[in-house]
Amino acid sequence: MKKKQSEIKINIDLDSNNIPERLQWEASDGGQELSECKAAFLSFWDI
Repeated sequence: MKKKQSEIKINIDLDSNNIPERLQWEASDGGQELSECKAAFLSFWDI
């Protein structure tokens, strides 16, 4: 059985002090173009 894969793209616009001003994201299987969001939380664990 072939596993499904999806790509998630995140764009972050920074100000001159490298502080995020704007977050946008899209997923390859989401059917939408870049969508703006107010906040995000992203974590990775390597067990």
